[in-house]
Amino acid sequence: MSDEDDFERVLEEVDPEILLLSPDAAADGQHPLDRLLELLPDVPAGKLAIADLGSATREEIEELERAGVDAVVVAGELDGLAGDVLPEV
Repeated sequence: MSDEDDFERVLEEVDPEILLLSPDAAADGQHPLDRLLELLPDVPAGKLAIADLGSATREEIEELERAGVDAVVVAGELDGLAGDVLPEV
């Protein structure tokens, strides 16, 4: 999902169990993380929220986790995400 109109339409017409949140419709100059955090409160309880980021830092992923995102898809560089200790899976 990238904007509120798409979001509402999909929820009404499809009622998916999993929602992929994309920052593609971020306003000029808006950080993708901020856009994802704007979309997250509209995800109904009980639905899985997956954030789609081109690249992300460990801190950004942790912030999304604290905000309630269930998973993050990172398509770009992965160096530095795991740190010295790999996370539990």
